[in-house]
Amino acid sequence: MAKMLISIEQLLKPPKTIIKDRNVKGFPLHGLWIPVLKAAVVNGEAHFSQSALGAPLRDKYNKDGTLKINDKGERVKVVEQDEIAPAIKGIMDNFGFALGQHALATQKAHPVEWKALEEGCQKAGDKVREHEENLFASYLLSLEQTRQADAAPNVEAKIETRELVPA
Repeated sequence: MAKMLISIEQLLKPPKTIIKDRNVKGFPLHGLWIPVLKAAVVNGEAHFSQSALGAPLRDKYNKDGTLKINDKGERVKVVEQDEIAPAIKGIMDNFGFALGQHALATQKAHPVEWKALEEGCQKAGDKVREHEENLFASYLLSLEQTRQADAAPNVEAKIETRELVPA
């Protein structure tokens, strides 16, 4: 099994170039998922058919066997191949679990720093929430004042009187 040496700092860096590719679970299919799955096959860690790796997207069909077309009727809907989709989901589940374990290990290794950061974040968040609540309250007040101004009767309105004329 290949050892992967990557730090959280490297994961948090923004990508240098943006590749136009279909995203699956937020990552490019051909730019990341297919090479990762191919590496797993080469390393003997998994088995995927060459057809699944060569054509990872398949047309989607209706229950009656006809091609499923998008709402605009412009193109056929596609889905990830049945062999690949569960593997990608499993990787993402394991990735999320590993990130959670990293956070837990950091919390246990540095409890004082963690608590200080948590309290600082809470105080900073309280200030932001208070500011937003004040903005929202002033917005609601201005709406209410506008409604009252629109609903107030016009005191200067002229009252028309008409003289009744026999028909």
